Amino acid sequence: DSLNGLGSDDRLRYDTPTFADAKLGHDFDVTPLGTTAVSLDYMETDDQSANGNEGNSYILAGVQVIDKIGTEIYSTIRLFDVDLPAIATDDIFIGAVGARVKF
Repeated sequence: DSLNGLGSDDRLRYDTPTFADAKLGHDFDVTPLGTTAVSLDYMETDDQSANGNEGNSYILAGVQVIDKIGTEIYSTIRLFDVDLPAIATDDIFIGAVGARVKF
């Protein structure tokens, strides 16, 4: 038995949790309204709270700036995919739209 510097107890026999996140985005000037931005984000996690837990998240987002009225219109959609041992789970889709007005 030993206690390491991170405070975990080897007797629990948990795998080392992992997390990774990558985001790719780009701004375009495709309309006379203002800048258009899009991004794609991917996250992955393994063994965060228990051995065998796995999760992925995919995010697609966009923003259209309307310079003349100081407004940004945005939208995003996200997919959560979680796999838990011995528990059936469904994917979750979340979407949002909105605007930000500067005055």
